[in-house]
Amino acid sequence: MIDFRPFYQQIATTDLSAWLETLPLQLKQWEKTTHADYAKWAKVADFLPNSTACINLKDKVESISSKPLSEGEVKQITHHLKQLMPWRKGPYHLHGFILIPNGVPILNGIVCFRILHR
Repeated sequence: MIDFRPFYQQIATTDLSAWLETLPLQLKQWEKTTHADYAKWAKVADFLPNSTACINLKDKVESISSKPLSEGEVKQITHHLKQLMPWRKGPYHLHGFILIPNGVPILNGIVCFRILHR
């Protein structure tokens, strides 16, 4: 089970605060009927660095690493992020990686993203 309380606290003072009226119940229902790929996604997320100096959800999805990534970490993160393709939204900024749409539609309007490292 995921603890969403830190997320709820972060959006409480933003334009997303109205979402708090419905989101907790929606997430509880979602946890009961987890997407078939959820276990795969969670496993990939476990491989991403856990040391973040800052997480920004106010105007974009961004996670900033507290230390520079080594070349090996860059390769490892790139490999794991590719396991999550295609993404439906974005751009995301994760540990110096920018995940942006490459404009190639896949199926049902899903757009594949490419990974850039700053």
